This record gives sequence, structure tokens and C-alpha cells, in this order.
Amino acid sequence: MNRPLSPLALGYPTTGSLEVFAVDDDGAIKVSWKANNGPWQAPHPLSPPSFKQPGAPLSGVYYPPGGTLEVFSVGQGPVHVLWKSPLVQDVWQGPDPIASGFPAPADAHSAAVHYPPGQTLEVFAVGADRGVYGIWKAPYVENRWQPPFLLADATGLAPPGSPLAAVHYPPGDTLEVFVVGDNGAVNGLWKAPHVQNVWQQPFALAGAVDLAVPGAALAAVSYPPGEQLEVFVVDRSGALTVLWKQGNGAWQGPIRLTRNDFAPPGAPVTAVHYPPNEQLEVHVIGTDGRVWVMWKDHNGPWAPEPHPLTDAGALAPETPLTSAYYPVNEQLEVFVGDETWFSRVLWKHHNKTWAPCLVPLGPRSGTTYLPAADTRHLAQVTGTPEFIAAGVRGVDLGASTTHRDTPYVFFGDVPRSGRTDGPVQDADAIARVRHLSSDGIALDLVRSGQYFAPFTIRKPDGSLLVPQNNQTPTGAFSDGTFAYVFCLVHDRPGEPWPVPVSYLTRSADPNSGRPYDEVFRWSEDKFWQVAPHVVENAAVPGLPNSAGRGVMLFGGGAADGGGGAIHLAWMPLDPDRIPQAADIRYHRGDAGWSSPGDQASARPLWRLLPGYTSISVVFVPAGGCWIALYSRASPFGDQNRPTGPVVARTAPAPTGPWSQEIAVFDPCRDGAFADYMHWPDLDDLNLRDPSGLTDNTGWAYGAFILEPLTEWHPEDSSVTLHFLMSTSRPYQVHHMRSRFRTGGGSAG
Repeated sequence: MNRPLSPLALGYPTTGSLEVFAVDDDGAIKVSWKANNGPWQAPHPLSPPSFKQPGAPLSGVYYPPGGTLEVFSVGQGPVHVLWKSPLVQDVWQGPDPIASGFPAPADAHSAAVHYPPGQTLEVFAVGADRGVYGIWKAPYVENRWQPPFLLADATGLAPPGSPLAAVHYPPGDTLEVFVVGDNGAVNGLWKAPHVQNVWQQPFALAGAVDLAVPGAALAAVSYPPGEQLEVFVVDRSGALTVLWKQGNGAWQGPIRLTRNDFAPPGAPVTAVHYPPNEQLEVHVIGTDGRVWVMWKDHNGPWAPEPHPLTDAGALAPETPLTSAYYPVNEQLEVFVGDETWFSRVLWKHHNKTWAPCLVPLGPRSGTTYLPAADTRHLAQVTGTPEFIAAGVRGVDLGASTTHRDTPYVFFGDVPRSGRTDGPVQDADAIARVRHLSSDGIALDLVRSGQYFAPFTIRKPDGSLLVPQNNQTPTGAFSDGTFAYVFCLVHDRPGEPWPVPVSYLTRSADPNSGRPYDEVFRWSEDKFWQVAPHVVENAAVPGLPNSAGRGVMLFGGGAADGGGGAIHLAWMPLDPDRIPQAADIRYHRGDAGWSSPGDQASARPLWRLLPGYTSISVVFVPAGGCWIALYSRASPFGDQNRPTGPVVARTAPAPTGPWSQEIAVFDPCRDGAFADYMHWPDLDDLNLRDPSGLTDNTGWAYGAFILEPLTEWHPEDSSVTLHFLMSTSRPYQVHHMRSRFRTGGGSAG
């Protein structure tokens, strides 16, 4: 696994550019940049290869007296600078050695700062003797770099090469440098005109020792709204912690802003003043691999809880990161190191919603990016004039089956969207497939008069049930005379909360618009979302019966001990007998198949993340491969994963072993947001959606395979799947195509 690079982000006012620097895999210092908020440019080398160790930290600053942008590399040997300015037509110069004899170890961290009193530019690092050293230049010495010197004659302070923070603090006109020392304190050193710019002895901020691990990363920022200087560190307990002073008074704190074990002790942290809302924002990567933000505005109280900006596992804990305010479009941008890319960025504009994806700035020289799947968005298939005319202004889901040579699609909830007549709110629609090819799909809604005919269940007593909100078809199959549909229903209204129940229904003519007859009421537990697949029993080794036909039933539902899981069952098909729930046998893992009807003994094929997902399944005879498709996304409460992917697992048999998950569709990787999936403040897709549903974000769910279009590629053991996918906002269904290689490690 590659070491994540360490990004450095600097603004360059001369050209309105934002620039990101890092030492790439080939050892060259490179820059990626954008001007006037245009597209990011691919990383460009500024130094020869093998100049530094890949991932080595850099520091830099814009220096107004010379109008220069300067980047520093500190380590064994001389300190080097790269620089540009209008005087050299903004062409990068260097790397030039500027200080010999700087006693820093290899890959030392450094901090650079412009100090207006004296118009100095100063660079600091912790030397091999554990003291803090600096170099500087100023116009009054003709901008010649001065030899390294030891601040306050203090040695033995912090581990060699430790991270530092340096900041000019206007209320006291001080220049202050911070480092976490061997005593576990955030130690400060400072100078100011009123002490003749003589560096003062190091001291523990607020007297707090044993606060953090020695050499911990830290961030410091001058916050004008409160005339405050604030320093942040992840303490020994893993809590994001702040120390501060106001009006150059005494240091206060430490105050923990998060719970313990929030981030690895000493983890990288970045802080920035965001002027549009007078915000102070702090960013850190937690132990869960998310990028988190903690903030306050107008110098008010800190937010009660940090807010996640990514899904869990997006990054490795302790990944380097930095942040920058970019005045163009009032953007706040957070850059993270990455094992595959030069860097990736999160951003927001005008203090609106954070963009959902970590966007790559460009490739690393030593890594070739190979996506898990080649996925394309072919078309939005609902929301068309034909659908709107039939009262379907918005819809989701789309399980399908082919019955008597005609494919049918069973959609989910249809909002009335202003209708006052026709099918009830959130009734479900059915469509007949008029055309199906690798180029696209054309649908005709099954109608009853002017509007669509809602999916309706006729109970054994003759009463009719129209499934409504969150009650939908989940899977379908055909056998002889009948098309069969599994449907999720909440049929126990007396309970404190809706209880999901799976029904099997059937119709001899899905195009008729007439009710489907209830075959049996099945599961309140392990088989809420059911993906059926008809098999010749003899073709699937190990089934309870090797004669005739049966249905493999993959069910998403509750798992013993809590959480969700996919379970497996098998139901025999007898041409002379209606299917019976009592005949279903359940897979029990190593114990094999259960006796008929023993659902309680079913054991998971694999477990699911909390939250809703559908599942669909296909068997690819040419590859001898079973494929299951489902989503890891969720927009609900604590399970907020709107950027989660649609994933596949593959197996040689229904019972497994099932592979690890393959990201078949990833909305960030595949560029879905602001194109055909909505994200607040990035697009107006929700406002242009005829469904009338405008709140919330888009997320990917309801991935249902279009089995007739499945194609096997023997040359590389890959498969092309076509599937329908819902995006919530817009509240419509889309035709997707993905090619990916099958196999992989066992799911465990």
C-alpha cells in the first residue's frame, strides 16, 4: 500500500490561483493548480526526480513584499525553496538552496509564515537536538536568507522533525510557534516588537502538560471575530482539543471538542478562518476513516457535535490533510493525501452544503488507477411525457421478470404530485417492456383508464390491498401460466411501528391491470426483500430435490443477534400445485438445508450495513457465475451514507462462497452528482424533476438487474450487467450498464 502524499495548499492572489504541492512517488515536488476556479490541472514537476522522499512534508506561504509564492523543503542537507512571482513572469524558479547547516532530520516538518513587523518571511523546523530552529529573510537585508538559528536557545524540546504551527497574531503583533514537546504539552515560543523581537522561552500553553503525544500534529489560526488565537490538537485520549487566548491575554483550556477515541492521538488536523460566515472550521480524519468538521461562527459556541463530510472508511486514519480559503466563489477547500491520487479535495461555496465527493486532483506517478467497474449511465427511463400522462410523475425501484416472452417491470411508490384523482398516494406501477436492447429500454405503463393501474393484492377473503408508502414489489419470476411477484407490505397497523411482511402474489396476465392473487403470506423476519431466481434443480448441486424446477430465494432482512443480512432459501415448483410457504427450505450454512418451513434456522450468506437495501440476482451460465446486486447507500438518520455505492458479489453456487463486494456503481467515481443525481447547492436537478419532490439529496438504491441483457466475456472473466437504479432525487429510475471482473476473495 502506498504512503499517502502530504498536500500543501496555497493561494496565489496574483493569478487568482489555488495551488497544491506534494512530493510524488518519483521523488519530485509537483504542483496541481486551478485558476479562477477553473478545472484542476494535472500535477506538474517543479523539481528533478528523487529530490525528496515520496510523501515528505512541505511548507509554504505567499509573501506580499515580493509578491512571491514560496515552497520550502526541509531535511538533511540544505533547506530548498521553490518560488515564482510576476518579476519572473510567474514561472517557477528553483529548487534553490537557501540555508546550509540546518540541523533537521530527513523528512522534517516545517512551518512558514509572513510576519508583517519587519516584513520578514520565516521558516521553522525542529532540529536533531530537539530544538526549534528558524531561518528568515526581509527587505532590509535585501531578502537574503539568514543563517539558521536556535529560537530562545532552547534544546531538548520536541522529537526531531516534529510538526509545527506558526502564526502572526495581530492583537499582540506577535509571531508565535507551537510544537508538542516531550512533556506532552503544546509548547509556545514567541516574539513581538515590545520585547525587541527577541524569542521568548518555550512554555506550556495554559500550563497543560501530558496533554498530547510528543510530536503530535497541530494547527493554529488567528481568528479575528474574537481577536482569538486558537491551537488544535488530537490529545492522548483521541479527542479533538483546543487551547486559546483572547486579546493577547492568558492561555485558556484545554477544552475537548469531541468524545475520546474520536481520532488517533496526534492525528493530522487543519484549521482555517472562513470569512463568509465568520466561521472557524477544524478538520480531522477520525478513527472511522471519515473526514469530520467542527466549527463555530461569529465567535459563538462550538457546534454540539462534529459533522461528517464523507462516508466511513473513505480514508485511512492519520492521513495528512490541509485546508484553504479560496476567495473565488467563496470556497473552503480541504485537501487530503491519498494512496492512489496526488491529492483529493472536498469543498463548499458561499457557506452552503459541502460537495459530496473527494475529487481527485490528478494521478500519482507511481500508481495506475483501475476502477472496480466500467459503469455508464445510459438514460433516465421514467419521468417521460408518457409516464407523466399516466399519472406517474415520479417513481422508484423496478424489479423485473419475463413472462410469456414479454418483460415486465414492477416499480415502487408513485407520489400523487398534485393529482387529486386516480391511484392513491404511493401506489405502485407496472410497466410492459416494449423494447429492450443494450442501447436502451422503452416502457408502456399498464393502465386502467387514464392512469396507471396500481399493483393490487386480492386477499383470500376477496378484499383488496393496494400497497402504499414503502410497500413495494421486491422481486418477480415466471413459471408456466403465472407471473409471480414478491411484495413487501405493512399489514399489522396495530403495532407501535410498521411490521414489514413479505407476500407472494401471482397473475396470469400482468398486462391486464387486474389484481394479483395472494399466494401466501410469508416472512416477518429474514426475507423482507426477496430476489427470486428459477432453476432446474438438477443444475444446482446440493439442493434438497434434484428433480423438476425450483426457485432460489435470496432475502434481505433481519439477522439473528441484530442487524441485517442476506439469507438463502429454496422453494420447489410443482406444475400441478400452487407454491406453498410450508415447502420452503432454508440454508443453514455448514449444516446444509433445513427441514421444510424452518425459517428460524436460516443462517446469513453475508451481513448488511444497517438501513434499507433491495437485492437482485442473476445466474450467468456461460461463466458458471451467480451475481447478487445491492446498495450500501442510505440517507437515513445515523445511517447517513448518501454517497454509498451499488455493489455486487459473485459466487459459483447460490450457497457460495460469495466474493467480497465489488463497487459496480460509485456516484463519486462515476460522476453522478450534479449530472443525474442531485446534491444540494450543486445543481437544480430536484427542481426540474416532475415528481415535485425537492428536498434531500440523491442516493443510489433499488439496483435491479435486467437479466436478458447480461453478457459474459470469457476473455477476461468479466460480465456486463444492465440494471435499473433509483436516485431518490430526482425521484426517477435510470438505466445503467456496468462491466466488471467476477471473483475475488471470500466474503467471510
